Amino acid sequence: MSTASDYLRVPLTAFLRGEVFPPFEAEAAPVHAWGLFEAIDADGALTWAERMTEGAEVESVFAQLSGYLGDLARHDVWLEDDEDFAPVPEGELAEDEEQIELDARFEALRFIDLDPGLRLTGRYLFLLLMDHEPGTDSNAVLFDRGLNAYEVEGLLRVAQLRFTETLSWSDPEPETIVPAAPPARGTFGEMFGGWSFPTLEAGVRLTSAWAVTQIEYPDGNADWVERRTQPLEDDRLAGILAWRVAHLEEYSVASWDDPDERPGFPSPFRLGEFEEPLEGEEPDYDPTRRDGPLSKRIARLECLALEPGMIPVRTFMVALGVDADGDPHTYLAYAARPAWNESLDYFSDFEELGLLRSCLRDLLR
Repeated sequence: MSTASDYLRVPLTAFLRGEVFPPFEAEAAPVHAWGLFEAIDADGALTWAERMTEGAEVESVFAQLSGYLGDLARHDVWLEDDEDFAPVPEGELAEDEEQIELDARFEALRFIDLDPGLRLTGRYLFLLLMDHEPGTDSNAVLFDRGLNAYEVEGLLRVAQLRFTETLSWSDPEPETIVPAAPPARGTFGEMFGGWSFPTLEAGVRLTSAWAVTQIEYPDGNADWVERRTQPLEDDRLAGILAWRVAHLEEYSVASWDDPDERPGFPSPFRLGEFEEPLEGEEPDYDPTRRDGPLSKRIARLECLALEPGMIPVRTFMVALGVDADGDPHTYLAYAARPAWNESLDYFSDFEELGLLRSCLRDLLR
C-alpha cells in the first residue's frame, strides 16, 4: 500500500502558488499545517484535496478544528443570504489589510503536491499550527477564502468526522475482484418519471447530483439505494450532509423540550409549514414543494439504472452547481411517487437522521 512518503511533497510556498495572507508575528514559527483546497481539472470538474504536513499530530489538528466549530456554534446565528456571516475565522483577510505571501519560514513545511492536471481555484480552509517563543502560548490560525458560511461549517464538520471516524478504521481485507459486465446506466429523469419536484432556479449550471431513494420489490420488501453522477463532488456533498445531520441532531434533541424552544433552520433545509410571503417578497425555497416534473437540467444527468423489479418510492436529492453569477448553488429536493400520501412527511426526523448518517459514513470512506 502506498504511503504519504511515496508521493512528491512540495513546500507550502509552492503548493499555495502566490496566495497571500495577513502578516505573521516575527516570533511565530509555523510548525504544522492542514487544509482543504478546492481544485479544478482541465475539463472543469471540481474536487477537494485534503492535505496535512507529515508528522502533524492528529489530536492537535482535531482539537483546533473542533474549537473553531465550537466558536461557530456559540454564535448560533443564521443570517439571510444578503447579510454578512458574523463569526469570521481569525485569519480572514480584510480588504484594507496588508497582505503578504508565505515567507521562508514555510519552506520546511510540505504538502503532497496536487495530481497532474489539477490547479487550485483559490477556495480553501487552511489551518496553521504556530509555535511561539519560549514562555509564550502556542497558537493556531484558520484562514478561509471564497467560502460562504454554510460551506465553512460543512467542511469543518467533514474534517472533524474524518479525524474521528475515517482515521480510526483499519485497512479492509484484500478482496477478490471478479470481472463482470458493466451495470446498465440511465438518467434521473427515467428513475423519477411522473414525479413532482421543486423548481430549479433559472441560470443554474449543474456539475453533479446525488439521490438516496427508497425502493420496493414486487414481494413487498423495501431497501434504500444511492444513485450519483460521475464525477461527483464528494467533499461538497459530504459537507452538505454533515451540516444537515448536525442540525437534525440539534432539532431531535430539542424536540424533547417545549416545541417552541426548538432551534430554527435556514429556509432551504426546513420542512413543514411556511409563512405566506409579504407582497413583493420572494417566497422561501421549500425543498418539499411539488411544482412539477424534475428539471430537464437534472433529469438528463446520467446515473446507474435501477435493477429490474425495483420500484422507487421516495427520495432525498442534492444537485450541485453554480448560479448565473458563478456562485456555488445547492438544489435540495424531497419527492415521492404520485401515489404517496401527501398528508405524510417525506421522512420523519429520526428516519432522515439515521439515513443521512449512513450515507455520510459511506461517502467519507
